[in-house]
Amino acid sequence: MLPETQIGDLLAICDTGAYGMTMASNYNRRALPAEVLIEANGRQKLIRQRESAQETVDRFLKETQF
Repeated sequence: MLPETQIGDLLAICDTGAYGMTMASNYNRRALPAEVLIEANGRQKLIRQRESAQETVDRFLKETQF
């Protein structure tokens, strides 16, 4: 159970199993997740956008061409 959150709270999920970027893959055609860097001053910076459905399909088609 997580404590109740309020607007402005930060939540860091440091381990998400196979669905975090460290172990991300396109297994079952899942899109790769976005990554956000939280700097020491609390500023947030998007360092990788979430893969779109079209990008996932394009990657699959490219990998399966002979």
